[in-house]
Amino acid sequence: MRLLIFCLLISLQVIGQNKRDVSQNRVYYNQHPKLTWNSFKGEKPSNTEFAASVNTGIGFKWSYATDQGIIDLQYEVVSYVQPNFSWVVEKEKDAELLTHEQLHFDITELHARMFRKRLSEYKFGRNIRKAMSKIHGDIEFERNQMQKTYDNETEHSKNTVKQLFWDEKIAKLLEKFKAYSK
Repeated sequence: MRLLIFCLLISLQVIGQNKRDVSQNRVYYNQHPKLTWNSFKGEKPSNTEFAASVNTGIGFKWSYATDQGIIDLQYEVVSYVQPNFSWVVEKEKDAELLTHEQLHFDITELHARMFRKRLSEYKFGRNIRKAMSKIHGDIEFERNQMQKTYDNETEHSKNTVKQLFWDEKIAKLLEKFKAYSK
């Protein structure tokens, strides 16, 4: 009996440690929407000339049940930043660069909201897994395209006029999809 309790306690400690590790590696937008320089803990790759990079993503999980042919879909969509994979060149830190990187995080949150909206409106048929994969793939494609366009147009924060344009554009879009924030 003591051995069983000991094994159970060790298992719970390992599970608890794993949960802490995950939470320390990701900072969720709904909990901390504003980046600080503490959000950049990773090492700069040697093969880049950029001053900073924020690593953001969208995570989701879902399940469903059917009752008399009616599908009950449950889902959770989150946007996050991974500080251990985000980096900055120390001597390049300034407010403009942080604002630029913040907008990358905001763009990810925007697409998480768009994802939630699409899921809430979608009429699922027989192959839910295929539909979920397609919706997620479409959102990720759109998010990556917007991130690239944003960097190209702002010249990675160097074009201040375009940076202001994007700041306003994303603020308006976040407001438009506010009902789908977490």
